[in-house]
Amino acid sequence: MELRVTNQTTISRMISSIRQASDRLAVFQQQAATGKRLLRPSDSPIDVSRVLANRAADQRFEASKSTLQAARSTLQASSSALQEVSAIFIKAREILVSAKPAPTTDRNALAGEVDVLLDRLLHQANAQNEGRFLFAGMATDTQPFVTNASGEIVYQGSDQRTEVPLTRFHNTTPNFSGREVFQARTRGATLYSGTTGAAAGTGTDSVTGQAFLTVSHTATTYAAGSGIQPGASSANGDTVIGPMGSHQLTIVDSSGTGASGTVSLNGGPPVPFTSSDTDLQVTGPNGEIVFVDTTGITPGFNGNVALSASGTLSLDGGTTSIPINFSSNQVVSDPSGNIVNVDSSAIRFAGMDALSFSGTYDAFQLLQSLRDTLNNTMGLSADQQDIALDQLLGEIDRVHDNIRASLGEQGTLLEDLDHLENRLGDLQLTTRETLSHLEDADLTEVLLNLRAQENSLQLALATAARSFEQNLLDFLR
Repeated sequence: MELRVTNQTTISRMISSIRQASDRLAVFQQQAATGKRLLRPSDSPIDVSRVLANRAADQRFEASKSTLQAARSTLQASSSALQEVSAIFIKAREILVSAKPAPTTDRNALAGEVDVLLDRLLHQANAQNEGRFLFAGMATDTQPFVTNASGEIVYQGSDQRTEVPLTRFHNTTPNFSGREVFQARTRGATLYSGTTGAAAGTGTDSVTGQAFLTVSHTATTYAAGSGIQPGASSANGDTVIGPMGSHQLTIVDSSGTGASGTVSLNGGPPVPFTSSDTDLQVTGPNGEIVFVDTTGITPGFNGNVALSASGTLSLDGGTTSIPINFSSNQVVSDPSGNIVNVDSSAIRFAGMDALSFSGTYDAFQLLQSLRDTLNNTMGLSADQQDIALDQLLGEIDRVHDNIRASLGEQGTLLEDLDHLENRLGDLQLTTRETLSHLEDADLTEVLLNLRAQENSLQLALATAARSFEQNLLDFLR
C-alpha cells in the first residue's frame, strides 16, 4: 500500500519545527536577558533543589550577620561606658590619695568632686544603645539603677545576661547584668576603726559597705566601802564601760575625815575633791571620764575602788540599741534588719567606731562612703578619718579590678564576634559561588546558542517558505 504525505502533514511538521525552534530561541533570549540558567523548576529539578537549599543557607548567614552586628553595637557601647567608669575610679583613687594630707576645707572640696563622679557613674550605669539599657541584663527595657527614698542606689534589672543566638552552635551575651558589673561582692573581714575596744565577732555579718557602731554609756556602779557615788552627770557624761574591775578610782583622803583629798581614774592625774562636790569630773590617762559625787567619802579611806559601767550598742546612732553583755559575739541589727556580729568582751570606752565591711562595697556605695568620709558626716576624729580612708583605698582597687575584668570580657566577646563574622563571610561567599554555578548562565555559551538557534529558526522559516511556493500545476503533478 502506497503511503502519501499530504500537504496538511507537511505543514503541521513545519509549524511544529518552527514552534520548537522559536521556543528554544525564547529560552536562550530569556537566559541572555536574566543571566540565569534555571528559569523554571522543570529545567533541572535536582539543581533547583540545590539552589533552594543554598538560598536558605545564604538567608541564614545574612540573618546571623545582622544579629552579630547588633550584638557588636551593644558590646561596643557597653565597652565605651565601662571605659568611662574605669576613668571615674582612677580619678576617685587620685582624690582619696590626695585627701590624706589635706586639711578639712580641702577635703570638703574633694568630697564635692566625688559627688560629681557619683553622678557620672550613675549615668554610665544607666547607659542605653538604640533605646535599650546596656546593664540591665535580660530586662533591657528596665532602667537598671534608681535612687530610693533613703538615698541608696538600688538595682532593679535582671541578674541574667541576654543570650543572643548567632548560629546554631554559637551564642553571645551582649547585655551584662548591672549587679555583676557594679555590685560584685566578695565578703572579707569586717574592719573596726575606733577606740571603744569593740572588735569583729565570730558570726557572719550581712551589712554591706560602711557602717558606724555607737557605743554608749548608761550607768556606772562603784564597789562598796569608799562611799563614792556617781555624780549628777554620770549617766550621760561618763565614757567608761566594762565589767567590774575593768576601771578603778584611786581615792586619797588627805583630811582623814572625808572632807578633802584627791581622786584619780585608772592612774590618771589626781583631781582635788571636797565633801561638797556632787558632780566632779575625773579624767583618766586615755581621755576617759567619770563624774563622781564625793559628799559621802568614808573618813580616812585611802585606796582603789573598782567600778563597772554598763552601756549599749547601736548601728543607727542610738535610735535602737541593745545592752552590752561583754561576750565574744553580740548580734546588732540595723534598721533594715541586717546584722553585725560584735565582740564586746574588750569594750572599755564609749564612742563611735567606723566599720568597713571589706569586699561588700558596690561601686555606688564606695563613692558615697568616700564622699561622706571626706565630709566627715559622722564626726570622726582625724585619726579615725584617716583609717577609714585607708580602708576605702583597698575597696576602690577591688571595685576597679572588677570593672576592668568586665571590660576584658567584653573585649574577648568582641574578638570572638570578629572571628565569627569572618567565618560567616567565608561560608556565605562559598554558598553564593555555589548558587552562581548552579543558576547563573554562561553568557558566552548562551550567546553562541542564541546565534545557532536564530540560524535554525531562519532555516526552518526559509524551508517553510519554499514549500509554500507550489502552484496548481505542482500540486496536480
